[in-house]
Amino acid sequence: MKHFKYLSFTDLLVFIVPIALVLPNVCICLFGSMSAEECAALLLLPFGFYLGLMTLSANTPRTTVSLFPMMFIGAFQIVVSYLYLDGSPIGVDMFLNVWTTNLTEVDELLRSILLPVVIVVLLYLPLTVAAAISWHRHQRAVSSFLRRWRYVALAVGASGMAACTYCIVTKPVYEVHTNLFPVNAFYNLKEALVRQFRMDHYRSNSENFRYRATSTHQAGKELYIAVIGETSRADNWQILGYDRRTTPLLSSYGDRIIAYKNVFSESNTTHKSVTMLLNTLSSEDYNKGIYSHKSIITAFNEAGFNTSFFSIQRANHSMVETYSKEAQTVKYIAGNHGMPAMDEKVLPMVDSVMADRSSDKKLIVLHLYGSHYDYADRYPSKFAVFKPDRHQQANVKHKHALINAYDNTIVYTDYVLSELISRLQSVGYSAALIYTSDHGEDIFDDARGKFLHASPKPTYWQLHVPLLVYMNSAYTDANPALRANALNNRPKLISSSRSYAQTLLHLAGIATPYAHDAQSLLSANLKSIGTLHYLTDINESADLMEWGFGDNDKLKFKQLLSNEQH
Repeated sequence: MKHFKYLSFTDLLVFIVPIALVLPNVCICLFGSMSAEECAALLLLPFGFYLGLMTLSANTPRTTVSLFPMMFIGAFQIVVSYLYLDGSPIGVDMFLNVWTTNLTEVDELLRSILLPVVIVVLLYLPLTVAAAISWHRHQRAVSSFLRRWRYVALAVGASGMAACTYCIVTKPVYEVHTNLFPVNAFYNLKEALVRQFRMDHYRSNSENFRYRATSTHQAGKELYIAVIGETSRADNWQILGYDRRTTPLLSSYGDRIIAYKNVFSESNTTHKSVTMLLNTLSSEDYNKGIYSHKSIITAFNEAGFNTSFFSIQRANHSMVETYSKEAQTVKYIAGNHGMPAMDEKVLPMVDSVMADRSSDKKLIVLHLYGSHYDYADRYPSKFAVFKPDRHQQANVKHKHALINAYDNTIVYTDYVLSELISRLQSVGYSAALIYTSDHGEDIFDDARGKFLHASPKPTYWQLHVPLLVYMNSAYTDANPALRANALNNRPKLISSSRSYAQTLLHLAGIATPYAHDAQSLLSANLKSIGTLHYLTDINESADLMEWGFGDNDKLKFKQLLSNEQH
């Protein structure tokens, strides 16, 4: 031990840096369900590699500074582990979310997870700064000291390699690029860059795509409003059975609003879910077609409709923004002082389109901000029905205030939707509205303590979403069978990702080879989906019951279906 008494800072970096860099691996082991040999590979191989790197040069401060990208990825992984409380690595979608999330949302999220952010900043930033100062002063480690620890690094790395090889040989599903951090993180980063490249070239790849769409309805005025909410989960909607008065206005319509309880999204991320809602693709053919198929807005254009897209969300370089540009009128509505606008700001835009007499056939797509965290910032104060609705940090101790604020966002959505419906009621021609949310949200619902959405493996609450259809009296009088079918389909298990676009096309009477009426909520042939599909981080369609849902999620799902059957 006496040798350690004389170690300089440059010598100590040989140990400090590998320990700091392997902390994300420790978090993955603690939160993940891993075998002893998987943990051994995850800890020993990277630690041996980092230790070996630190012994290659006497200029250990320079090596430390050069490893800052690894520290950044490690910090990201620690925050992800804290946020989702599982052993999942930084996923492809998480990297894309960093690219497509606006600064206001980033600020709101960071404030909700302040503790882990502060910890990783204090862990990595002072270490990097101190190393940079030492490098500037030309300080070096002792070469003989480095040589001794180089052998230790080889031994530790070899042990990790042996454990990794054992896992590869004995575990069919074990792969280095998916199971070993940080290899998996950098692999996913590469995949995210590839996807972004494909998104950036969407226009050229989809240039020749055609829906070959025509309108089958007789000449005359018609209006369709497609509303996509944000982060709204079905369990908190009064009209779907929630025991709080969160949708008093919509509930007052009775059967005039057709509400569907058993609806699940096939993604828990906005950039994937919304693109499926606005396309005829599902999770099973998403990766094959998403970068070459245009949205159904183009189908409406081809069928002679005037199309508009109004969004409370900010343009963010995602496929959703690309789809929005297919509409003839596009507007992203900004708020004040860097905050998002309130959802009711879309109402004057809708009024303007309705007053325009240049076209008889109109489609309006509305992308709301809905119930996106921070919940208390999503509604005017007069909609704060449930109190207290303010909290300092998003943790389980403030769950009551979080639920109150979240429920208030539903109250506000109830108001916005009822305002839209009242406009459709007053017109003397066929009009209809369809609403769903992109995904749901976790709010510390069970012992797992999960919060927010977009986790690598989704939960019941992240995917169970509301879906509503409204047809005004003029539309119902002209299409009584469609309304009857829509009512009969209410108990069925539905994928919003498959049925939303198909229902919208069916409502508008648009014929196209890409329309499948059997997936429409208005179809007499609609069947409950046999499998709950989910679009994974690597864009593969998985069976939620086999791949994603945990025991708590399966129980909630079975309870939902059981309640409907009775």
